[in-house]
Amino acid sequence: MAANIELIVGAPGSGHRLIAQTRAESRGAYCLNLDPSDQDPLPPYCLSLCGPGGALVSAQFVGSTQLVHDPLSVFLGVYRTVGVVQEGEICAALPIQSLSPVSVHMYRALWRALEPQSVIAVGDVTLRHILGKDPDDREPPRPDRLGPRAEKPKRKAWWAEYLARSRKHKFTLQQTRLVGSRLGAGQPLSAKEMIELREVGFPEAIYAELCGTSLTIVTGHRHESDAAPRAADHFGCETAHLIAPGTLVGLVVGLIGPKGRFLGVGRISEFDTSNAVLAVQAAGEPPLVVEEVQLGRIRVGPDGEELGYLKPWQV
Repeated sequence: MAANIELIVGAPGSGHRLIAQTRAESRGAYCLNLDPSDQDPLPPYCLSLCGPGGALVSAQFVGSTQLVHDPLSVFLGVYRTVGVVQEGEICAALPIQSLSPVSVHMYRALWRALEPQSVIAVGDVTLRHILGKDPDDREPPRPDRLGPRAEKPKRKAWWAEYLARSRKHKFTLQQTRLVGSRLGAGQPLSAKEMIELREVGFPEAIYAELCGTSLTIVTGHRHESDAAPRAADHFGCETAHLIAPGTLVGLVVGLIGPKGRFLGVGRISEFDTSNAVLAVQAAGEPPLVVEEVQLGRIRVGPDGEELGYLKPWQV
């Protein structure tokens, strides 16, 4: 990393973001917020980099309030945001959201990737078993009056206002590159192969693709119990993964433009099963120049209410 990085680590609600902002302002440094559940300014489910004056410089979509739900997006987001700063200092706020084995290994990898010059612990958070070292310094907590409980209503209010002024944008599965999901990783089946797929047991198949030895099928519920292994055998695959069209509705997405530029977030409002077209509610006049649609891990209702998370690689 070209910039000098100071890493401020704390539990959710400890005030680590506020401390990072305060330290950045006092030094004329950049502030990197690595907490997708607590973005100010919003949008949610992102990592953000603000300049020395506090203005937003870069944001990257990670698709969830929890970093561990998609570590690949987290590392790509860190690479893209930190890469904006060619020289200077960055105060980075990192939340310790979980101590699961996967989370601990992710934090260790982030620490190695960021190569911070110093690590500041907020409150009594223990870092030795995570980073293998004690912090260089400690700061007392500066908890928000309402704490993490205030973040979910704040995100709901933001989504309600955002969706009210959004426009409908349409993307076909055959022509749009999907990121962060099973869908988009493989080669779409041809029209002839789709006919074969329907004949071997999936009459409601809408879209399918091959990736290595895995077959992913977007299909309705009407199929025989042994249709999946038959389809896998037919296309020379080891496994067949089924996705119901309704699984995609309500899912939050990040819209990525040319050169990896983050254009903003959106919500899949409907899925046209007859044409395999995703309708996404997002800001901006259609047609947007979108090269990638990055699928998140959380669903949001039409009123902005968060409806829960998908399992990893469910879609």
